[in-house]
Amino acid sequence: MHKKIEDSLGMIHPTEVLVNRNRSNIYFSSSRQGNYADELADILDPLVLDLRAKRLDFPLTIIYGSLEIISSFFSYFSTLMGGEQYEPLRAECLAQNRLFTQFHAQYPEHEREQIVHGLVKEAGRAGRDGLPVKSHIYYNSYDISKGKKQLSQVMRDYVQARKCKREIILGYFRFQVPARNDALHNCCDYHRHICSCEDCIIASVSNMFRESVQEDQTGAIANTMSPQLEPHSAERLREELNLFRLSLPGSGRSAVGSAGLSSGITISLINEIVKNVNF
Repeated sequence: MHKKIEDSLGMIHPTEVLVNRNRSNIYFSSSRQGNYADELADILDPLVLDLRAKRLDFPLTIIYGSLEIISSFFSYFSTLMGGEQYEPLRAECLAQNRLFTQFHAQYPEHEREQIVHGLVKEAGRAGRDGLPVKSHIYYNSYDISKGKKQLSQVMRDYVQARKCKREIILGYFRFQVPARNDALHNCCDYHRHICSCEDCIIASVSNMFRESVQEDQTGAIANTMSPQLEPHSAERLREELNLFRLSLPGSGRSAVGSAGLSSGITISLINEIVKNVNF
């Protein structure tokens, strides 16, 4: 590639300057998720609460995903935020006043260009100002399956390997990891997991206590839950929900995309509702 660039520009014995791509203020992490519907609230609820509280002071947050996932996320945000999704409060309910947006291929060309340009510009600034940045990847078994031919092995290693994520990234670009001037747990989730400093020990104990409380609460709720629907009732409910889904804007041959894309009500979501409904 370098040779092609040199030849195309007519360069003769150019001096090549290589700069390490490391940004020490970026914290890298990943987590494996289970069922999409089960994990949706765990991923988005903290973001919604933070956005509602901070509004314009909320840090730029970019979520990448499939069209179906992004449309579901957008619908989830819109439902939970209600009238608070517009800035300033009580502003007219217009797209340009919304605190969040989505981008997909069905957008008009001029809107796609505007969003993509802003997205690329803002995403490229992550970490440049020296402020702390978090880069987190949610994935499941399907995302990293061997059937995903377009997924490079380095990304599978990145989300799964029990080693330094920064080392994996920089190693891919043939750079070494520079020595840090701060605590190693600020590097990535691997170092946070093995770190034995006082802060990490306290955080670990706190997490264990929180998980224990959540398990107790879950058990108490499970003991008071009513029995699930009979099979014939569950099937009838599924049919009714599917009919409702197909009645929404975005369905039909003349529509662009699908009802799931426009409303966030997908077949998998309906199946989860039927599976977990109680009476």
